[in-house]
Amino acid sequence: MLHVEASRKGSSLTLSFRNEGAAGAVLHVYDRLHLSRIPRRYTVEAGRSLMDHWEIAGDGSYDLWVSGPNGFVRGFSGNVDGPEIDFALAYRSAERSIELQLANRNEKPTSLSLESKVYGPFAARKVELSAHGTASLRWDVSTSGNWYDLTLLAGQGFVRRFAGRLETGKNGISDPMMGVTEATITRQ
Repeated sequence: MLHVEASRKGSSLTLSFRNEGAAGAVLHVYDRLHLSRIPRRYTVEAGRSLMDHWEIAGDGSYDLWVSGPNGFVRGFSGNVDGPEIDFALAYRSAERSIELQLANRNEKPTSLSLESKVYGPFAARKVELSAHGTASLRWDVSTSGNWYDLTLLAGQGFVRRFAGRLETGKNGISDPMMGVTEATITRQ
């Protein structure tokens, strides 16, 4: 199972890559504010981890897009003036759910919203994190063939996106939303 987490301190963003699987994986990172730049590519060996840093320049905005095998996607966007929220996504294969663990590194409370707009049931969950508080949210993926696509939102353009498939070691189904447009989802 793959993990990519982002942590911002001041004007530096650090991505941490971890591969808990039995085979190596290649991940591509695109800077969506500078698409003319060549994407950074990482090969993460089985059972290994690595980190890389981005300096946030210009107006303080950042927007990184990570793609990997089997529909694995992570998105990290925001601004240096925005909240500093740490997160980790844990896979709960036995329960066919994922768990998002959140930590507020700010001196004041932060309101967050976790949304599912791709796989039903379509929902949004609100979370209030106290100053330096923590919380965790579980999301059932059993009704979507273990596929998930969640977006975490907070103030100042802070957006984190988590998409992929929870691996259980059993045969699964292809992405049921493959090829479906946003307009189709909106009409449902």
